[in-house]
Amino acid sequence: GETEFDNLSRKPFIKGPLSIRASRCLQPFSRRRRTMADLGGKVALVTGGAAGLGSAIGAALLAEGCKVALLDIDEKQGTKTEAKFQQKHGKESCVFYKCDVTNEGQLEDCFKNTRSKFGALDILVNNAGIFSEDNWRKMFAINIESVYSGILLGFKYMGKDKGYNGGHIINTASIVGIYVAPAAPAYNTSKCAVVAMTRAFGSKLYFDRHGVKVNCLCPDPIDTSMWAQITDHLSSDKGTLAALNVYSQRVQQPEDVARGVIKLLEDGQNGAALVSMSADGLRYYNFQEPTPEV
Repeated sequence: GETEFDNLSRKPFIKGPLSIRASRCLQPFSRRRRTMADLGGKVALVTGGAAGLGSAIGAALLAEGCKVALLDIDEKQGTKTEAKFQQKHGKESCVFYKCDVTNEGQLEDCFKNTRSKFGALDILVNNAGIFSEDNWRKMFAINIESVYSGILLGFKYMGKDKGYNGGHIINTASIVGIYVAPAAPAYNTSKCAVVAMTRAFGSKLYFDRHGVKVNCLCPDPIDTSMWAQITDHLSSDKGTLAALNVYSQRVQQPEDVARGVIKLLEDGQNGAALVSMSADGLRYYNFQEPTPEV
């Protein structure tokens, strides 16, 4: 049936015979917390880690006792974030690598360098992403292709079939990776692709092969520089102002969303999507499988 963009506010997101409510699809979780020892000494690689959500994810992982490699194309900001984290957690706790994630050679070098520096790699957060409805080819290269490449490299550098210990991949998607967003069709498409590849690679087929879990995080809007770009886009057209009004009431802080990464590392089932909503907090999404795996 017809789908509405502004139906993200707890109304049915599909109109017609398949109509279901978002609240039915959001599953509550146990508030049990992992201890420092659970993640202590683990090594994580975070793309898009210089600022915004990526920086908040890095901070959350460091607070749990991880060692963290931050990747970003913004060398100036990345170096600042590295210094800040090292001052708080120690010189050997964190490293920054400048990286264009659309360059597979650069990206793979960062995986190699992370293993070389820390002696392991246990966690990958594919977080790099942009918003640009006009330059949608560039956005697809970053939001889709680099995530796909990252997953394959995660299997290569963490997989049990490669002689490693297995690991965990978390992809940053969006609430519009689940819902339909006519006001931003290219961005909507890119995040739906992230959810789809998470579910495909987060299947028994790939876990049995590699021993690596794959999840995604699907947040409401986040108070970062990307949100400013989204606001500019939605406010430029009278037809999308209603969507802007809905989303403006749902903006979250990066630190709150970053908790979702720790939550997924704690108890995320393989292939699961964790939704981070301003009103409801963190909830696992029930996809209500319409078809079996093929």
